[in-house]
Amino acid sequence: MHRSGTSFLSRALNLRGTYLGQSEDLTSDDFRSYNDNLRGHWESSIFLKLTNDTLQKSGGAWDNIPKKITIDGNLGNEIKEHSHKIFDYPSLASGFKDPRIIFCLESWEKFLPPNLVIVGIYRHPLKVAESLKLRNNFSYEKSIDLWSQYNEKLLSMLEKYPGFLLNFDWQKEKLFSEIDFISESLGLSKTIQLDEWYTNDLKRSDTSYNNSYSLNDKTVSLLLKLEESSNQNSEVRIPSVFHTNENLHKIIDGLLKELNTQHNYFRKIHTTNIKTIEDLKNKVEEHKKTIEELKKTDVELKKAIDTIHNTPTWKTLNKINQIRKKFKKI
Repeated sequence: MHRSGTSFLSRALNLRGTYLGQSEDLTSDDFRSYNDNLRGHWESSIFLKLTNDTLQKSGGAWDNIPKKITIDGNLGNEIKEHSHKIFDYPSLASGFKDPRIIFCLESWEKFLPPNLVIVGIYRHPLKVAESLKLRNNFSYEKSIDLWSQYNEKLLSMLEKYPGFLLNFDWQKEKLFSEIDFISESLGLSKTIQLDEWYTNDLKRSDTSYNNSYSLNDKTVSLLLKLEESSNQNSEVRIPSVFHTNENLHKIIDGLLKELNTQHNYFRKIHTTNIKTIEDLKNKVEEHKKTIEELKKTDVELKKAIDTIHNTPTWKTLNKINQIRKKFKKI
């Protein structure tokens, strides 16, 4: 479900070695963030478009889930083309993040690689509702209904496909421990620390949600099922990941290529930021000059007004006005 820590999860797995696509193809990251997510969304803009197209062509949207989802051959070919660009990249693992995929995955299945693993995450419904209230002005009722639809589908997908489930409300130590286990299971690195990226910025609605809002029995029951499922990660069995020497060489080449790509991307972002800062500095200087000129003009105007007030004509006019006032009173 949206607003449930999916961006944190995506970035955590990315830091551990999961390829998410070209940096410039991500909707947002640490260097390009939005008010609704200050640390970036870490999702592919290409897959975001494909999931949106899938829902729209079936008469729905992310907040209006269609009853039946079908895709035509053209969209299927697009999915296959772009998924192979990510999944065929030499890396420890490849993947993409988008909450909408929960409803699209079954219709996409034949266009995706067969060895898919789901790594899901959920969050307390009231915290999600508060976050959507702040971002989309949704009522708690609407958001909790969406939360139920998404998480019911998530549980059914975890029954169909191999996968893991995390609780974004877990204490940091528990959350990191489970990510370590998942990283090891997927053949990712466990040594890369996540502490610097995990901050309170990711959980702004935790302190502002309405904890007195009453959840119905169905929602409470679903929450309990999610908690039960998230405590069974150690029982999940997926095919072991083996790397041959040839594959390892390809992976290292892919990692070096990705590092070089990210270096060029960050340098481009840095150059753009420097130019933006310089432009702002120039504008500030221009504004300062304008303010100084206005101040001088203001002083000159005051002098001119004082001069006018001290002329005989002005004094005479004032006396005439005073006489008029007296006659009006009479």
